[in-house]
Amino acid sequence: MIAAAVTAIAGAPQGCQCQCGGGSGALTSPAVHNVSSSPECDAVCKKIEGCHAQCDRDAQCVIDRGKCAASKKALLKCQAEKSVFTCLPPSGFSTASTCVEDEALCTGADAETTKVPPPP
Repeated sequence: MIAAAVTAIAGAPQGCQCQCGGGSGALTSPAVHNVSSSPECDAVCKKIEGCHAQCDRDAQCVIDRGKCAASKKALLKCQAEKSVFTCLPPSGFSTASTCVEDEALCTGADAETTKVPPPP
């Protein structure tokens, strides 16, 4: 069993969605590189905000290069349901999780499963 721990402190900005490949005509590249408006991101942020911490949606819900929206959403769902969130007063948190991202979900069949391209 692998455990990961992350600690965050409130005060980070939120709200950006990375628009990539604008005007390039590339149909294989997803336009949005995060799932910040998804119910899965909301669920994780609700846990974080329960600790009176600010949820940085850009950091929490970004799709890593070589991964896809479907794998990120599945990871976030696992984290919201199975991770242990510990509040660190006055406005921080830590989390311990055995959740891992499943790249097998990134089949390229549609926008949800298309991988974010690696850097050039």
